[in-house]
Amino acid sequence: MGILIAAVVLVGILGLFNLLLTAGVVRRLREHAELISNKSSGDGHGVDADVLAPGETAEPFAAESVTGRQIALTDLVQGSVVAFFSPHCQPCKERAPEFAAYAAGRPAGAEPTLAVVVAGAAESAEMTALLSPVAEVVTGAAAERVAAAFRTDSYPSFYVMGATGTVSASGHNLSVLPVAAAA
Repeated sequence: MGILIAAVVLVGILGLFNLLLTAGVVRRLREHAELISNKSSGDGHGVDADVLAPGETAEPFAAESVTGRQIALTDLVQGSVVAFFSPHCQPCKERAPEFAAYAAGRPAGAEPTLAVVVAGAAESAEMTALLSPVAEVVTGAAAERVAAAFRTDSYPSFYVMGATGTVSASGHNLSVLPVAAAA
């Protein structure tokens, strides 16, 4: 009987030790996931390496939005906001509703807001439906042309335009966008 009690106590201690190790591994995995997320989506401070930096100029482009409006680099005046999304990236899925709320809060008559969803029409339908009420949305081959003009291949990416096609702020978080003034 004593051996049985000792075995049960030993199994209990091993189970508790295993539980503590598992909790430690889970905590470390969360830390690593956060670090990876911050690396791939920018930290909102400084300049992200894979977006046009402030002062750089986007290449000229011409694209048609989903509403049929023709959009060119010259339409993006100082203060215009340009956002790039892909329906295949998790941070995009998280930030698209935040961007839609941001764009909806911009005052009426504000500078243009352009959302570029880099995917075909079928793949981008959900994001297009979310963003269309608050921004001009470009998808498909036109979106690829705009992304190439901004040399953007990581998503989400956000730009605030300066004068004559130059970038005044850029990054992977909404924190680079100017605070919307009260309407």
